[in-house]
Amino acid sequence: EAQGFAAALRRRGHKAYVEPADVKGRGTWHRVRIGPFKYKRSAEIYRQEFEAKERIVSFIASPPKTKVRVAQATATDSEE
Repeated sequence: EAQGFAAALRRRGHKAYVEPADVKGRGTWHRVRIGPFKYKRSAEIYRQEFEAKERIVSFIASPPKTKVRVAQATATDSEE
């Protein structure tokens, strides 16, 4: 269902894609998203135009937080 909906949005010119999400107590759900956007303001403007054109209520989700691993320097690293 989600893939079909995303495909229909892409045919209408939106950059839609499907992202699986594990929802506690409900299993895996497939979310249809549009983006990405470089700036939050760009997403807000797109949302207004999207809702007016498509008559679909939407919301803006923040990008997923990525964990950055920082390697610890060792004695040999600092000596080089």
